[in-house]
Amino acid sequence: MVALAAAIVWEGRARFFGAPPPPPSPINVPIPTEPIAIGESAIRGVLSAPVAIIEYADFECGSCAQFALVVEPGLLREYVDKGRVLVAFKHFPLQSHPGARNAARAAWCASQQGKFWEMRDKLFRFRGGLEDSDIEAAAQAVGLDMALFNFCRATVEADQQVQRDKAEGERLKVPGTPTFFVGRVMPDHRVQVTDAIVGPTSTEGLQGALRRLFGK
Repeated sequence: MVALAAAIVWEGRARFFGAPPPPPSPINVPIPTEPIAIGESAIRGVLSAPVAIIEYADFECGSCAQFALVVEPGLLREYVDKGRVLVAFKHFPLQSHPGARNAARAAWCASQQGKFWEMRDKLFRFRGGLEDSDIEAAAQAVGLDMALFNFCRATVEADQQVQRDKAEGERLKVPGTPTFFVGRVMPDHRVQVTDAIVGPTSTEGLQGALRRLFGK
């Protein structure tokens, strides 16, 4: 967590002062021995893809926003749009980010109207803490039925879905966000993980894992 926090601080300083961030210290995450289920997660790509990237993310995490808005589009073009890789999103709101859990519930409710990825991107475009007004503005911008959306946000089910992801991440010893597990998709749509990567700000770590899986 300390190394990840340092990388985020330096990332912010680089935007203001032009100083290149130092390379982040590697954070070791154990490779899960049991496959990870993705059946209830938001999925980008086709389920027939042989390889999956599972992301645990927080909506108030600057590095998560950087990945979603800057890094991920290249991976989508090269791998996801070609049916080679699918991306699964799991919620991991941090206690240090007071608006993250509320945003996670909102994103799950957007998924119930088929608008998860649009909502995710809108939420990541807000900087700083996410207020309820920001979440409502994002929901309106992506065209959600606001009555259904607000009803959903108040349900126990929305909170349970977020908590299920968070508890799973804690069992997997996710140290911070974003954390990625990369592996092969099994016939039952669970993922046998081969690589765990924490907080990449470029495609290097993920592409290295993908190249090993595809034998290139």
